[in-house]
Amino acid sequence: MDKHKSFGQYFSEMLTQCYADRQAHPSPEPATPSARLRRVLAWLTPNGGTLLLIALLIATQSLWARPFAATTNAPGPSTTTVNYQGRLADNVGTPLDGNYGMSFTLYDAVSAGNLVGGKVSLHP
Repeated sequence: MDKHKSFGQYFSEMLTQCYADRQAHPSPEPATPSARLRRVLAWLTPNGGTLLLIALLIATQSLWARPFAATTNAPGPSTTTVNYQGRLADNVGTPLDGNYGMSFTLYDAVSAGNLVGGKVSLHP
């Protein structure tokens, strides 16, 4: 045998040997549904190390789960005001002068959007 094998060669030989052992001695399949259920439940049941790790994480959660940094009192965007700038014109594009009522409805997309804000009517 060669003394200077790489890890990949050792790993490949190990997998080949494991596959050959499985082919020579296949594991017996459970005969009944209850045996299959027991096998699945045994696989899902956590071992002692897993339970200890979960208990440790729960016990130290206040150490790891820190709240977000406190927000500053800087003024942010208003949740009740919408700034809008435009020009008001008639059907042919002539600018209108005077007091007019307007209605706005807000959607989250240009077409086929969801209603974001209800209808707002402004009367002169």
